[in-house]
Amino acid sequence: MAVMDAGRVRQLGTPVEVFRRPANLFVAGFIGSTPMNLLEATVDDGGLRVGRSRLPVPADAGPHLADGDKVVVGVRPEYAELAPSERPGALAGRVTLLESLGSAFLVSVESDGVRAQVTVPEGRQPAVGDHAFLVPDPERLLVYRRDDGELVGAGQPAGDAAAQGLRATSP
Repeated sequence: MAVMDAGRVRQLGTPVEVFRRPANLFVAGFIGSTPMNLLEATVDDGGLRVGRSRLPVPADAGPHLADGDKVVVGVRPEYAELAPSERPGALAGRVTLLESLGSAFLVSVESDGVRAQVTVPEGRQPAVGDHAFLVPDPERLLVYRRDDGELVGAGQPAGDAAAQGLRATSP
Protein backbone atom coordinates (compact mmCIF):
# COMPACT_ATOMS: atom_id res chain seq x y z
CA MET A 1 0.00 0.00 0.00
CA ALA A 2 1.23 3.50 -0.81
CA VAL A 3 -0.12 6.67 0.77
CA MET A 4 0.47 9.69 -1.43
CA ASP A 5 0.12 13.41 -0.82
CA ALA A 6 0.35 15.87 -3.72
CA GLY A 7 2.26 13.37 -5.84
CA ARG A 8 4.69 12.39 -3.05
CA VAL A 9 4.82 8.96 -1.47
CA ARG A 10 4.36 9.59 2.25
CA GLN A 11 4.47 5.96 3.38
CA LEU A 12 4.72 2.45 1.93
CA GLY A 13 3.76 -0.66 3.84
CA THR A 14 1.08 -3.22 4.37
CA PRO A 15 -2.32 -1.85 5.38
CA VAL A 16 -1.71 -3.13 8.92
CA GLU A 17 1.71 -1.42 9.16
CA VAL A 18 0.34 1.86 7.87
CA PHE A 19 -2.67 1.72 10.22
CA ARG A 20 -0.64 0.81 13.32
CA ARG A 21 2.37 3.10 12.77
CA PRO A 22 1.64 5.99 10.44
CA ALA A 23 5.01 7.51 9.51
CA ASN A 24 3.84 11.12 9.79
CA LEU A 25 0.88 13.31 10.74
CA PHE A 26 -0.48 13.36 7.18
CA VAL A 27 -0.81 9.56 7.10
CA ALA A 28 -2.07 9.46 10.71
CA GLY A 29 -4.88 11.85 9.83
CA PHE A 30 -5.68 10.12 6.54
CA ILE A 31 -5.85 6.42 7.46
CA GLY A 32 -8.63 4.93 9.60
CA SER A 33 -12.41 4.99 9.63
CA THR A 34 -12.42 6.63 13.05
CA PRO A 35 -9.83 9.41 12.96
CA MET A 36 -6.73 9.05 15.09
CA ASN A 37 -6.64 11.33 18.12
CA LEU A 38 -3.82 13.81 17.49
CA LEU A 39 -3.19 15.66 20.74
CA GLU A 40 -0.73 18.50 21.19
CA ALA A 41 1.62 17.77 24.08
CA THR A 42 4.81 18.88 25.75
CA VAL A 43 7.47 16.54 27.06
CA ASP A 44 7.58 17.21 30.80
CA ASP A 45 9.67 15.37 33.40
CA GLY A 46 9.70 12.12 31.42
CA GLY A 47 6.00 12.23 30.50
CA LEU A 48 3.75 13.76 27.88
CA ARG A 49 1.70 16.66 29.22
CA VAL A 50 -1.67 16.93 27.44
CA GLY A 51 -3.65 19.72 29.11
CA ARG A 52 -3.55 18.84 32.81
CA SER A 53 -3.21 15.14 32.10
CA ARG A 54 0.02 13.20 31.80
CA LEU A 55 0.63 10.27 29.46
CA PRO A 56 3.62 7.93 29.42
CA VAL A 57 6.36 8.33 26.83
CA PRO A 58 6.57 5.29 24.54
CA ALA A 59 9.83 3.40 25.04
CA ASP A 60 10.94 3.78 21.41
CA ALA A 61 10.38 7.56 21.48
CA GLY A 62 11.92 8.30 24.89
CA PRO A 63 15.59 8.41 23.81
CA HIS A 64 14.72 10.95 21.10
CA LEU A 65 12.85 13.42 23.32
CA ALA A 66 13.87 16.07 25.85
CA ASP A 67 11.91 18.08 28.38
CA GLY A 68 10.21 21.01 26.71
CA ASP A 69 9.88 19.36 23.29
CA LYS A 70 6.58 20.18 21.57
CA VAL A 71 5.04 17.03 20.12
CA VAL A 72 1.77 15.54 18.92
CA VAL A 73 0.57 12.35 20.59
CA GLY A 74 -1.32 9.93 18.37
CA VAL A 75 -3.70 7.30 19.70
CA ARG A 76 -6.44 5.53 17.81
CA PRO A 77 -9.88 5.45 19.47
CA GLU A 78 -9.75 1.65 19.16
CA TYR A 79 -6.51 1.57 21.17
CA ALA A 80 -7.93 3.30 24.24
CA GLU A 81 -10.47 2.47 26.91
CA LEU A 82 -12.72 4.31 29.33
CA ALA A 83 -11.83 3.69 32.96
CA PRO A 84 -14.44 4.02 35.72
CA SER A 85 -12.11 6.11 37.88
CA GLU A 86 -8.95 8.17 37.59
CA ARG A 87 -5.67 6.35 37.15
CA PRO A 88 -2.17 7.13 35.90
CA GLY A 89 -1.90 7.68 32.17
CA ALA A 90 -5.53 8.77 31.78
CA LEU A 91 -6.98 11.86 30.14
CA ALA A 92 -9.56 13.06 32.65
CA GLY A 93 -12.55 14.98 31.32
CA ARG A 94 -16.27 14.97 30.59
CA VAL A 95 -18.21 13.14 27.91
CA THR A 96 -19.40 15.68 25.34
CA LEU A 97 -20.68 13.54 22.47
CA LEU A 98 -21.80 9.98 21.72
CA GLU A 99 -21.85 8.69 18.14
CA SER A 100 -23.36 5.30 17.35
CA LEU A 101 -21.19 3.16 15.09
CA GLY A 102 -23.69 0.29 15.13
CA SER A 103 -22.31 -2.25 17.58
CA ALA A 104 -20.09 0.33 19.29
CA PHE A 105 -20.11 3.99 20.28
CA LEU A 106 -17.51 6.66 19.58
CA VAL A 107 -17.28 8.65 22.82
CA SER A 108 -15.81 12.17 22.81
CA VAL A 109 -14.12 13.28 26.03
CA GLU A 110 -13.06 16.91 26.55
CA SER A 111 -10.74 18.40 29.12
CA ASP A 112 -8.96 21.76 29.14
CA GLY A 113 -9.84 22.37 25.50
CA VAL A 114 -8.48 18.96 24.46
CA ARG A 115 -10.88 16.54 22.78
CA ALA A 116 -10.13 12.83 22.40
CA GLN A 117 -12.28 9.94 21.28
CA VAL A 118 -12.54 6.30 22.32
CA THR A 119 -14.67 3.43 21.05
CA VAL A 120 -16.72 1.44 23.55
CA PRO A 121 -19.03 -1.54 23.02
CA GLU A 122 -22.73 -0.83 22.75
CA GLY A 123 -24.27 -0.95 26.21
CA ARG A 124 -21.13 0.35 27.92
CA GLN A 125 -21.37 3.94 26.71
CA PRO A 126 -21.49 6.65 29.41
CA ALA A 127 -23.95 9.52 29.35
CA VAL A 128 -23.14 12.96 27.98
CA GLY A 129 -21.86 15.05 30.89
CA ASP A 130 -20.39 12.10 32.82
CA HIS A 131 -16.84 12.31 34.14
CA ALA A 132 -14.64 10.07 32.03
CA PHE A 133 -11.08 8.79 32.10
CA LEU A 134 -9.76 7.93 28.64
CA VAL A 135 -6.78 5.58 28.97
CA PRO A 136 -4.66 5.03 25.86
CA ASP A 137 -2.88 1.70 25.51
CA PRO A 138 0.71 2.77 26.31
CA GLU A 139 2.04 0.18 23.83
CA ARG A 140 0.07 1.87 21.04
CA LEU A 141 0.89 5.53 21.73
CA LEU A 142 2.73 7.29 18.92
CA VAL A 143 4.67 10.55 19.16
CA TYR A 144 5.21 12.94 16.25
CA ARG A 145 7.48 15.98 16.12
CA ARG A 146 5.32 19.09 15.92
CA ASP A 147 7.79 20.93 13.65
CA ASP A 148 7.95 18.40 10.79
CA GLY A 149 5.15 15.94 11.64
CA GLU A 150 7.40 12.88 11.48
CA LEU A 151 7.08 9.86 13.80
CA VAL A 152 9.60 9.87 16.66
CA GLY A 153 11.43 6.69 17.57
CA ALA A 154 13.10 3.61 16.28
CA GLY A 155 11.40 0.52 14.96
CA GLN A 156 9.89 2.06 11.83
CA PRO A 157 8.26 -0.59 9.64
CA ALA A 158 10.35 -1.70 6.66
CA GLY A 159 7.83 -0.07 4.33
CA ASP A 160 8.68 3.35 5.75
CA ALA A 161 12.35 2.98 4.82
CA ALA A 162 11.25 2.20 1.28
CA ALA A 163 9.09 5.32 1.25
CA GLN A 164 12.11 7.39 2.28
CA GLY A 165 13.98 6.12 -0.77
CA LEU A 166 11.06 6.85 -3.11
CA ARG A 167 10.53 10.30 -1.63
CA ALA A 168 13.95 11.37 -2.83
CA THR A 169 13.18 10.37 -6.41
CA SER A 170 9.53 11.46 -6.60
CA PRO A 171 8.79 14.69 -8.48
